[in-house]
Amino acid sequence: MKAAALTQDYVPTEIQQMLLGATDGFHMPTAQLIDYLPPELLTACVQMHRGAPQPLWYLGHHHDNSLTWKGVIRQLARTPTHPLFEDCLDELFSFEHRYGVDEFSQVIRELNVSGRTRAFTLLLEWKTRVVGEWHQREFDLFLELAPDDDTRTEMIKRMVEASPHIIEDVKDVFQWSHHEDVQEALVNEFPEDFQIYRLWRTLKDFNVRATVELKMTVAELLISAVEKFPPKLPSTHWDVNRYLRMLDVEGDFVERAASVRETAITTFKELLNTKVSSPTARLPNWIGPG
Repeated sequence: MKAAALTQDYVPTEIQQMLLGATDGFHMPTAQLIDYLPPELLTACVQMHRGAPQPLWYLGHHHDNSLTWKGVIRQLARTPTHPLFEDCLDELFSFEHRYGVDEFSQVIRELNVSGRTRAFTLLLEWKTRVVGEWHQREFDLFLELAPDDDTRTEMIKRMVEASPHIIEDVKDVFQWSHHEDVQEALVNEFPEDFQIYRLWRTLKDFNVRATVELKMTVAELLISAVEKFPPKLPSTHWDVNRYLRMLDVEGDFVERAASVRETAITTFKELLNTKVSSPTARLPNWIGPG
């Protein structure tokens, strides 16, 4: 209840006096306010402001327009020793539009090596749960600030290991990072998908002037490649279906492609179901839904 009262857009002076012991408590410097509030109340206020953990989001009272709590989030996201460090980092990259497109990048630059490692881990795990929102600039910045080549190599390795839970289309590889070595590592994780992608780019220019016989040959080449080396990504299989329909030739090519596609979709779903992520936090001692 105290946290709900303190995370309004406007907190009356009477409430500030009652809960903070001063009518101008929100005018303290941010660092001073963080130290002044009891840890339990500070945690509750940050949770209420963020709408996390559940069911706070569902209750509808979150992300007030108070500059105070935005300032607290910014400060704690720069303080790896604070228990709310990771929660506040999550807030920054989850709601970039509220804090500015440069804020998270600036935080990354200000963190020490240990703090950046934790931030990279947190962002990578978050990305496995989020479609789009690539944070390309931030991932590239993490790599650029790696303290040595071995650390950078390990970071790329971790991105590749997480990529089956992140990449949904071959073009996503180039959305995720500008760095050529990252792109190369990710391409090598999906060789069958990129084989189809490159094959079609090579063959499609023949389609306009191709004879029926040549179109049949192209269709057979495509479906044979899919059957012998099935792509991992369902999106690639749907691309193959589209390519075959564009060729518009008779035969069982579409049906053969559909058979391989259904197997790939089943495998892809099973992979997603095996994803290991941090347990979803819940509000302690909550009685009720959520």
